Amino acid sequence: MKLRRANHTTICLLAGAMVFFSSCALTPDPWSPRTYRLELNRYTRDTGALSKSWKKYRVEGLERDSFFFAHESGRAVITTAFTCGKYRDIPMPALAEHLIIPMGRKPEVIHEGFVRRGPREVYHLLARGFYLYQKEETYKDIGHVFNERAEMMVDAYLIREPHCLVDLTLASDPGYYNQVLPEFHSYLDSVGAPAEVLPAPEAR
Repeated sequence: MKLRRANHTTICLLAGAMVFFSSCALTPDPWSPRTYRLELNRYTRDTGALSKSWKKYRVEGLERDSFFFAHESGRAVITTAFTCGKYRDIPMPALAEHLIIPMGRKPEVIHEGFVRRGPREVYHLLARGFYLYQKEETYKDIGHVFNERAEMMVDAYLIREPHCLVDLTLASDPGYYNQVLPEFHSYLDSVGAPAEVLPAPEAR
């Protein structure tokens, strides 16, 4: 009887452990964009808004759910990146400033401000500066070679979804910015983000 009782106890403990680990395995990761597929579907689906001049690339590693489009000219990139489950209490202007940290201490902020307020607020930032590309990691498979210190226009829209922050960014060399801007606006429109039309930046 003692042996049977011991076996019964062991089975119960094993069953309990299996249920515990199963429940842990099934618990959604609050920091993963994959947990919020429905929320982010408007961004991850193929909208068809960009021409064939743009080629899509997936990002590997910790940001594997993000992606970007590289223009065949090698002079412009559109990125779509997600940050979920954190930074919910940080004001949008402070979050947007992080997007231009790679420009160093003295980027020229041409424009910034809210495009839309409310539950799904949108913040827009347009800046020009010398942007440091991590070309060895990010662009090694594209076939284009970027200068490590290149002057760039960075046109970024930061969107606050219920659980995630989404940033949609056009990075382009200044002389090509106005040429690719209409397609970037089409892309924004296709995912339901309001594009802000600004006066063309002055040429240098």
